[in-house]
Amino acid sequence: MSDKLFWSVRIPRTATREELTALDLEIGGLPPSYRAFAEQYGAGLANGLILIFMPFPCASGTFQSEGRGLTGILNDFVGDWIADGGTPGEQDCLEPYDKQSIGAATRYKDLVFFARSENGETFCWLRTDDRYTFYALDRAFLSLRYGGDDLMTMIGDMQTDKVKAILGTGYAPLLSSFVGSD
Repeated sequence: MSDKLFWSVRIPRTATREELTALDLEIGGLPPSYRAFAEQYGAGLANGLILIFMPFPCASGTFQSEGRGLTGILNDFVGDWIADGGTPGEQDCLEPYDKQSIGAATRYKDLVFFARSENGETFCWLRTDDRYTFYALDRAFLSLRYGGDDLMTMIGDMQTDKVKAILGTGYAPLLSSFVGSD
């Protein structure tokens, strides 16, 4: 099976409207593109690399447990950095790799983690009023890269050479596949 975003698709379980509404209320807002992804694809491996957290138990873990876990790790990292006299957004602490990422590091407590890669990168969004911006962080939280303003577009961009701007120059375009997990 194929669709507009993925050439190959297998979907065993998607998020229900009720699950997404409960998550929305719990965390204070969901990007429309995350909601659309969760309703259309659900839990699984996107682009052969990215595990997107869902508001239900699945192989990648729940949004609540995995997202909170990554938030705790980031807060500890940045707290130690600040205690050593550093500032978020400097070299080696959420350093912005593009102009769209400048300033996001100072709002690190507002980042909402929704995915991780099999290589250790993490993905989050930042809400400003009614606008959501997506970012990729390297596995050590040293750098912050702009992914776009729409999750579906970011996933599609990682299937092209735009992946180099999102994940780094060592990446080639990712697979156009989604393999759902139960």
